Amino acid sequence: MRIRLSVLLVLSLVWMGTGFADTVVVPVGSSIQTAINAANNGDVIQLQTGTYTEDLIIWGGANAKTNLTIEAAEGQNPVIEAANATIPTATDRGILGVLTQFLATIAGGGTEPDQHGFIVEGNGTTLRNLTIRNLTVIGDDIFDESANLLLMADNVRIENCVLECAPDADSTRGIYIWTGNLAAFEALRKVSMRARRKKSAISLFMSKESIVSLIAISLFKFSSE
Repeated sequence: MRIRLSVLLVLSLVWMGTGFADTVVVPVGSSIQTAINAANNGDVIQLQTGTYTEDLIIWGGANAKTNLTIEAAEGQNPVIEAANATIPTATDRGILGVLTQFLATIAGGGTEPDQHGFIVEGNGTTLRNLTIRNLTVIGDDIFDESANLLLMADNVRIENCVLECAPDADSTRGIYIWTGNLAAFEALRKVSMRARRKKSAISLFMSKESIVSLIAISLFKFSSE
């Protein structure tokens, strides 16, 4: 049994890129992360029907990947499933890795996978027509948290995506917004994810002015199977 969250979130997107975007198709069995690392700002990464099992990060910082789009290719139904196999370091998990290793020097820990699946640090990211899954039932060994999407970026756009998580995962957040200025949630309806300790469909942490306006409520569906 798993929780399914059908999500249509439209968060305002500011186009800052120049030039022409390339479209790269990643076949099932190939690495989305490799495509992200090789992408130029503004590129489109398309996925095919099947399951891609990876821990992903769209990079921020000095070598940020900005205005990337990751979407289903036309007529395709891809699933991105967290591998929950990556130890959080700055090299592999960006800001989360830096914080984890800093706190580990004080209190220990930081030696287990971070359980946060898909991390977005790059501003202007668009995720479209995807199923994003993290079926972990545990949190990480520093924050005791897990998430389908961990957002640390401005102007992220999430369109027509399904988020899946295990119903008995006490530390799970569907969309976990650590930092960033997300201008508007345009579409959310029927928030009915079962509340448990530390569990929430959308969770805000240190984000500044994250929700400027709740414009409309149109789709947010809970189901289990």
